[in-house]
Amino acid sequence: MRKAEYVPQWSDTGAARVVNVPEAVAHGRDLSAVRERLRAVVLRRKAAGSGLRTGR
Repeated sequence: MRKAEYVPQWSDTGAARVVNVPEAVAHGRDLSAVRERLRAVVLRRKAAGSGLRTGR
């Protein structure tokens, strides 16, 4: 495997939708805390060192 990515997603229960977090942040939505929490959880246990990256 050469490359592995994950796309942070968040469930907006009020709107009954799944939100692409990087895209929402790029459009001005204040989800940076959600993005950072997801990054911390996903990349723990040396995943970042093994090549896992945040996708868009």
